[in-house]
This record gives sequence, structure tokens and C-alpha cells, in this order.
Amino acid sequence: MKAASANLPVTDIPLKRVRAYAAWMSKQSGYVYRLPSEQEWTYAANAQGKQPAKDFNCRVLLGNQVIKGQTLGSVRMGEPNGWGLKNYIGNAQEWATTPGGVVAKGGSFSDSLSNCSISLTRAQDGGADPMTGFRLVRELKPGS
Repeated sequence: MKAASANLPVTDIPLKRVRAYAAWMSKQSGYVYRLPSEQEWTYAANAQGKQPAKDFNCRVLLGNQVIKGQTLGSVRMGEPNGWGLKNYIGNAQEWATTPGGVVAKGGSFSDSLSNCSISLTRAQDGGADPMTGFRLVRELKPGS
């Protein structure tokens, strides 16, 4: 598991541990925590079209030099979308569930700025990797 700082997204953690963490959070709080579905992730990222300027932590080259997207950045950086979400594009791609398993959404710092988008989706097998993190959904009603 990688998170060199409390301000960096947690990456390099297997899906099994993310789900165990969500179960633990659910038990501790009385609310249900889980990974978002792909549709929920996309809906939240779109924020009904209320998007900040395209200034994501994705790879930008100037000649052969990488000037942006060299490494993970703080979870606090960037402008929020209309619903207050930050860093949902670039930085660390995020797991979302599908009927067949999980995918990674939004791209990571290693993706070129031209490819980073809400629609960027990658197949994932649930294994740990340094580019993939997660964002949990808390359901509105307490769990049982």
C-alpha cells in the first residue's frame, strides 16, 4: 500500500483490502460504505456538467521533458467540480464496480492530458498497482 503522505491518495492496494476497509467503515459507522458503480462514479464526476477548467494531474510534455504528471499529487489539489469532488480525473485512477467486476476510471498521472477524461475506463483485475486508488460511497440510510 502506498501513501507516503496523508495528503496523497492510497494506491497499490488490492481490491480485497479496499472491500475489507469498506466493510470495517460500515461496521464502525452504521452506514454502508462501498465502491461506486461505474454509473455512479461517472454521474458524480460529471456533476451535471459543472466542471472546473481542465487542469488535472495528468502527463504534460514540453519537448521531451515531463512538466506535469510526474507523480501522485495531493488529494487536496485542484478545483472541485460542482458537487465538491476533486481529483477524479488524473492523479490516481479510481476503481468502480461493473456487473462483471471492476474497472479503473478517470486516468492517472501517467496518462497524457489529452487522454485524461471522465470517460477513460480501463479493465482491472482487482490487483494492487501504483496508479489505481479508490473513492468510497456512503449510502444515505444507515445499514443493517
